[in-house]
Amino acid sequence: MPRKQHALVVLSACLLLLVVSARVRAQQPANDLSLSTPVEPGAKATDLDLIRMVLPDVVEDDHGNTIAHKTTDLRNLFDDKDEPGSYEGDIKLESFIKRPLRAGAHRDWCYLFTLSSTGADNLFTWGDAHVVALFRLEPQPRLLDAAEVQDDRFVDLSSVIAIGPHKEALIIANSHSNSSEGYLQLTVISAEQDRLRLVYDQAQIVRANACGYNFDMTPDLTPIKQGRGTHYPLRLRVKLELMADDPSCEHRRRTRAVTRYYQAPLVWQPKQRQYVVRGHGMDWIDRFEKAYINQP
Repeated sequence: MPRKQHALVVLSACLLLLVVSARVRAQQPANDLSLSTPVEPGAKATDLDLIRMVLPDVVEDDHGNTIAHKTTDLRNLFDDKDEPGSYEGDIKLESFIKRPLRAGAHRDWCYLFTLSSTGADNLFTWGDAHVVALFRLEPQPRLLDAAEVQDDRFVDLSSVIAIGPHKEALIIANSHSNSSEGYLQLTVISAEQDRLRLVYDQAQIVRANACGYNFDMTPDLTPIKQGRGTHYPLRLRVKLELMADDPSCEHRRRTRAVTRYYQAPLVWQPKQRQYVVRGHGMDWIDRFEKAYINQP
């Protein structure tokens, strides 16, 4: 996919996630920085050392591109029944984002890799692949887990939030949009027992301009820093902007704009190792979305 198109898509995703916690801005094209840079100041391991744990034969070609011909075994984070497997072919590391991630007593590192296929046969379902890899630097650098996190056309690392006194999580956004509607899936990923785990997942149609259903929806996930457990409760808040229908709309429902807010707590379930919605705070949003989907 051309870089200009990718940049426009990322900008669109930023607008959808405007009220989500402070965005991660560390993404760099792989050929715009030295891969020999230490993971963090004072670390012996470099970015290249960790990248090689995911792309074992990675090299830099004569044009400055970072290329490889195989990956390590990768899980599909959205499908536990899918057997882990590797990709083999012409692979280019387009860019990566790296963030420290607190996981109990450990301070690990997460990388989000964007991979593209440069061969005649496209290896990846969506045209590219996005992989989250979890590393631990001490006592020796090692790869704890690696999983694909792409479930739609475009993927973005939205933010990193605290989900416990000593625990953080990534929020990954999968999205696509067209002239009539936009779709957004927010996925909370944390390190549980040294393994990447999907602990909450929410998918919604967040924008539409249909006659009678002209709206923008903005979800927001924030921690509720209370309690003594390992995981905080989270707050899911949705801002719903209902726009006035165009006068030419045959079944005009709304003549003026209205903004509403809905929220519900997410509570941690230790046995299932995931968050679930408590209460009925999102019931109206669910009914509204079903009515939109099932409209004549």
